[in-house]
Amino acid sequence: MDSYRNNAPGEDNTSGNNTASEELTGYSDNLSFEDALKDALSKRRTNLPTDYYQYVVTETGYETGGFANVNRLFVRIRRTIPG
Repeated sequence: MDSYRNNAPGEDNTSGNNTASEELTGYSDNLSFEDALKDALSKRRTNLPTDYYQYVVTETGYETGGFANVNRLFVRIRRTIPG
């Protein structure tokens, strides 16, 4: 599980703000959806044990190329507060 940045180009990340939703992106160099999802979830703000949130996968994709020869899967999730 590898992470290079919190935001994909054009992504608005409100992580750390006390808002109704936040959008996070996780990455996996071994093309594992589970690893990319765990990476995205690791970037969320600290929650109280009693907080209840739902996460929706809004996008999955694959990045390749560039000078760094990037080859990785990304998963973008959005947190919503039910109710």
